Amino acid sequence: MKKYFVFSDIHGSLTPLLVGLEKAGFDIDNESHILISLGDHFDRGIENLKVLGFIKYFDRMNRLIMIKGNHDEYLRRFLLGIDDGIMNIQFNGMGNTVIELADSSANSMEKIRRSILKRHPYTLDLLQKMVDQYVLGKYIFTHAGLEYNKEKGWH
Repeated sequence: MKKYFVFSDIHGSLTPLLVGLEKAGFDIDNESHILISLGDHFDRGIENLKVLGFIKYFDRMNRLIMIKGNHDEYLRRFLLGIDDGIMNIQFNGMGNTVIELADSSANSMEKIRRSILKRHPYTLDLLQKMVDQYVLGKYIFTHAGLEYNKEKGWH
């Protein structure tokens, strides 16, 4: 029987997550222990690279359901070249993420973007596979609020 462990908004801080998971009884070796992340994996904290490794590992083990948060979307848009990232670096803590993931010699936003994609090519794949919501029985997991509409249902 699967047991689910739900967490959210770790914002580049893996250590508190690991402490919380241990207190909750999460067993890294128990294949029936499944993680549900409600988004905002990156930015603000100083363990973004460790967070990336953590989600990569559990994704490969098929033990992680990833919901997309707004900070994950900021990073995805930056890596795709849709957004230059400057506003998110200035106001949303993405500076810590790019400092950790990019080559230290990258001296422009384009070089930072290319450096991250080269050094961590799976990052974009992880961000792209994050979903807006996950339904488990009678529960809906999402990063932000959902609204119910009789015609559309939950959206």
